[in-house]
Amino acid sequence: MSNIVFDLNLNNTMGMLLIGLIFDTMLYGIVFFQMYLFFTNGVRDKTSLRVLVAVLWILDTLQLALLSHAMYYFLILNYARPETLAFSVWSLDLEIAPSVIVTFTVRCFFTVRLWHLSRGNKILIGIIMAFALPQLGIGLGMCVTSFRTQKFSELPDYMGLLTVQMSSAAVAEALITGSLLYYLNRNKEMGTGRVHSLINRVIVWTDAHFPSIPSQSRETLHMFDACHAQRPPRAPSIIRRANRLIVPS
Repeated sequence: MSNIVFDLNLNNTMGMLLIGLIFDTMLYGIVFFQMYLFFTNGVRDKTSLRVLVAVLWILDTLQLALLSHAMYYFLILNYARPETLAFSVWSLDLEIAPSVIVTFTVRCFFTVRLWHLSRGNKILIGIIMAFALPQLGIGLGMCVTSFRTQKFSELPDYMGLLTVQMSSAAVAEALITGSLLYYLNRNKEMGTGRVHSLINRVIVWTDAHFPSIPSQSRETLHMFDACHAQRPPRAPSIIRRANRLIVPS
């Protein structure tokens, strides 16, 4: 038997994917718990909202399952076979689709909320969607492209598109967050006492939580927050009461 020594540095490839999978799994546990609370909290939400939450959870579950399969494929089934690291696997390619769909759907949800808060500001909503749509389109396009190319060595050829995707997504999220803070703060003048204090707490909570978790699980978490799910600290009552006070049903 010949002695073969593999000198591979996987820190920047499989290592990063493994770390991402660990954190994604942790966040998924929180999402699963919040979904349970959402469907058992006794609040009668619209059927369409419950369906949306269920679909987002299914997509989030699918994304985690696909990523787990990809890690098992590279690190277990093809252990000590470095030649396989040059090619992608179908689950890693397909994982892109549910990820971008979840992210885009949640941004649309908050954009609708912002539409009500801004009393139909078409220009603002149009600008937000103009930055949100490239993230979805390029993401789905990269999903199809990755099935065709298969080789990781060809990914640098698409760095321009990926940069546009990430940049547009960041701008869209910044616009949504900033606009929510602005309109919530402006609407404080319409109420006094209890309402004023409530909106202050919503602003602080939104600013602290919306940009905090850089993944599609973060988007799902925010979706549950806005859908009256219970989450610490004191966010369930804040979000539920804020929706009743400032967002038309």
